[in-house]
Amino acid sequence: MVSMGSLSKEMDDFIEQTIIRLPSTIAFHTKTQAQTFQFSSKCRIVGNGINIKDYQYCEKPDNYLVWVARISPEKGLEDAVIAAKHTGIPLKIMGLHQDKFYWESIQQNYPDAQVEYLGFLTIREMQLVLRRSRGYLMTHRWSEAFGMTAIQSLACGVPVITYNQGGPAEIVRHGQTGWLVPSGNIAELVKAINNLDKIDRLACRQQAEAEYSIQVYGNLMENWFYDIL
Repeated sequence: MVSMGSLSKEMDDFIEQTIIRLPSTIAFHTKTQAQTFQFSSKCRIVGNGINIKDYQYCEKPDNYLVWVARISPEKGLEDAVIAAKHTGIPLKIMGLHQDKFYWESIQQNYPDAQVEYLGFLTIREMQLVLRRSRGYLMTHRWSEAFGMTAIQSLACGVPVITYNQGGPAEIVRHGQTGWLVPSGNIAELVKAINNLDKIDRLACRQQAEAEYSIQVYGNLMENWFYDIL
């Protein structure tokens, strides 16, 4: 199982040699992730999954937005901060403090933004905050291989607003379980936030149950293993 997109020639060469020597033994989470490699047509796509029971559905949210990721430049936190500031909706931030200087620069550049950093929380703690939010912002500036937090959000019934690139673009159903916007386009990000109430939160939960439960993922993995055998 390859969990990242193409990052180095050395790793790419090693994966390709494995495919030649042991066909059918390499898998990816999404088509977008696989396409960053030259040999994507020879690989399996198996998606990903979570234990839906760990996430509580919330029908009526509170008035705030959520952003969850490592706090580092490639995750594009400042885009979410700017968009939230334009809408006047508070933004709750959760995730590992990976780049101290990046976080400090955001605080200095947007001192009047209504943001609150809650720390790096456990899944249980995180979903309790996530489930009550109006929407989850995913503003990555690189090609995400999948987007685990996107399906965690859907499992809580929370619409996902994400850039139309990488794995998350294969997860979110535009206009049904969230909104896909052009990468880096703050105006469209703001527009999507203002249209969050048009998304049926139950449809978000139902998509997570139908496509990303641990049972569905387990079946995909098991079928892959049988094909290898």
